[in-house]
Amino acid sequence: MGGQKRPKYCVFCSDKLEKIVYTDENFIAFHDRKPDAELHLLVIPRTHYGTVKEMTSKELPMVTQMYELGQRLLEERGYTGDMARLGFHRPPFNSIHHLHLHCLGLPFRSRTAAIPFTESPGLGFLPATRLIASLGAAARTDDNAAAIDLDTKPIDPETDLATAILRKKAAPNKLMIDEAVTDDNSVAVISQNTLDKLGLFRGDTVLVKGKKRKDTVLIVIPDEDCEDNKIRLNR
Repeated sequence: MGGQKRPKYCVFCSDKLEKIVYTDENFIAFHDRKPDAELHLLVIPRTHYGTVKEMTSKELPMVTQMYELGQRLLEERGYTGDMARLGFHRPPFNSIHHLHLHCLGLPFRSRTAAIPFTESPGLGFLPATRLIASLGAAARTDDNAAAIDLDTKPIDPETDLATAILRKKAAPNKLMIDEAVTDDNSVAVISQNTLDKLGLFRGDTVLVKGKKRKDTVLIVIPDEDCEDNKIRLNR
């Protein structure tokens, strides 16, 4: 990563970081010294970058990687959906002039602690997905150093192509494996509703792809006691 001009002293560029939970050649993640939520991590680039207002479209890959790392760290600790919040503070609300992503596992420690992490147009907290969408919009100008306007109308991260990689892929036919109630290794049991949805009939054969490229042919059997989102197999 290229980086930006480093000031004479930056605590995030020093070797004084503590409670580190992740590190690689590009990023470091660690616990915030004064946590505002049940879990409060910071993700920073090893190379010095300033604040979100100094970001240009060429920083899109880096910011996206920061978001993906932060999201993964929260998910690994059980914080997903509404229990996870990721974002940056705009100047002058940032405490350190080195780009850092707040990764919050909710709930907040107090109502007061939640205020700095509430989105408000033109002020304070900027959700990571909104920054990524804005950088993506700037990137589409074909200018690798295009500056971004954080005060423009927010881009919907659910529909914008710049954040498509961040969205969970739809998997309507995905079934969760449940333990079989019989010892028959030749059958796969699903509900009648799922059978109809998949266009299958009782006694049809299906190919189940397992780990290590192991494929197994099974006979489909309906059972109304099986939940619609599950499939019963002998593992």
